[in-house]
Amino acid sequence: MFTGTLPEQVNHQKLGRENRKLEGTIPVSNFLRLKASLEKDIGQVNLKIEFRKGRKHTTRLIGNASADLRMMCQRCLSEMSYKVDVSIRYTVVNTEEALIELSEEEDGILCIEDRMTLVSIFEDELIVNLPMVTMHELEESLEQVSVGEDNKVGRCRVDHVNDDSLIKPNTYRPFAGLADMKNDIKRS
Repeated sequence: MFTGTLPEQVNHQKLGRENRKLEGTIPVSNFLRLKASLEKDIGQVNLKIEFRKGRKHTTRLIGNASADLRMMCQRCLSEMSYKVDVSIRYTVVNTEEALIELSEEEDGILCIEDRMTLVSIFEDELIVNLPMVTMHELEESLEQVSVGEDNKVGRCRVDHVNDDSLIKPNTYRPFAGLADMKNDIKRS
């Protein structure tokens, strides 16, 4: 098993034939599409991945990734930490026909060359597992928000409470008068 800072590209077929395992880190800054959703691109993504020989010249990838990402809280607009953990289970194929032939239970990756980047394997899964709206936990008091070390805000302060239960929605029905006219015409 290889541990430490992981290489940018790996030969998936060779590692699959040897049933190798890789464990290590890749800087968040290498994940170009992921860092577009982040407040800061600092930190590391921790990866563990196993390469296994599959059937018909395929490679099986089984692994997981975890990271502590720096995102913006959409409630208070300050930086926050978001922990993400993902796992993958892919079959790497080298033709579109082989990709179509995979069973419905298998997720496939098309890789025509022998080499592939580890970032490309995990980046989509990391992006999909980000929340649509990131927010701190609420702090119910109206006191100042406590600031921890490195000026990291851990909770959002609630300045007001929405009480939507008292509001009755006004329903505007533009054609309600037409129904009354129709009923009057039928009666006469």
